[in-house]
Amino acid sequence: MKTRTTIHWLAGLAGGLLLAVPAVGWTDIPWGAGGIVGALEACEAELVQCQAQPGMTFPGDGWPEDAPDYAIPGGAPLSYAGPGEIGADNPPEGTFIDLNTGLMWEIKDSADGVANYTNPHDVDNLYTWSEATASPYIPNGSAFESFLAELNAEPAFAGYNDWRLPTVKELQSLVDYSVPYPGPVVKQGPDGLPGATAPSYYWSSTAYALAAGDDLAWVVYFGDGNVGSGYKGAAFHVRAVRGGR
Repeated sequence: MKTRTTIHWLAGLAGGLLLAVPAVGWTDIPWGAGGIVGALEACEAELVQCQAQPGMTFPGDGWPEDAPDYAIPGGAPLSYAGPGEIGADNPPEGTFIDLNTGLMWEIKDSADGVANYTNPHDVDNLYTWSEATASPYIPNGSAFESFLAELNAEPAFAGYNDWRLPTVKELQSLVDYSVPYPGPVVKQGPDGLPGATAPSYYWSSTAYALAAGDDLAWVVYFGDGNVGSGYKGAAFHVRAVRGGR
């Protein structure tokens, strides 16, 4: 297993890539095992079902309408609901709903700085994307074979067995860019992101596109909101998601 943990940020004007513009129009479609099969494959297989699915509305970057002059608000405000907060449509215990995308997310807990792998929801746990030591670097790391496998095994977590890693855009949709560094870059206050968030790197399911970099996958850094890529053999944090309502 690779032990390198260096993060390779794409070069930009400021020495790194910050993707702060939210994406819109992604479709809420069924995903394959581990979240690897994407929207294109699903549409090709089930065109009628795909066309009937509503589009997702991704939230804005966290800046409110009364943002200071140096910030331009855009998109819907970040908004979440945990168990017991929205009546008949309440998400199950241990989960919350993003009221913009409709996605259901796992609530992380603990945050005592000590990993506890008997509890897959412990925010301090770290997992790998791939165990491969040579190309192709397939998604067979502990994030898939341990974390997701445990959530989806019977009795499945929250009654659902379709938990997956989020795409990089889905993962970044949780970032509140109006929250200052340092600390978790998530929406603050009573209606903020439920549970615990580590101010560190989180794996997405999105692999690096370049053939020469197939040992890389995209990560979101919840310390300052940066998006970059990490070696698939490195151990990072994870948060599971599913299609939601």
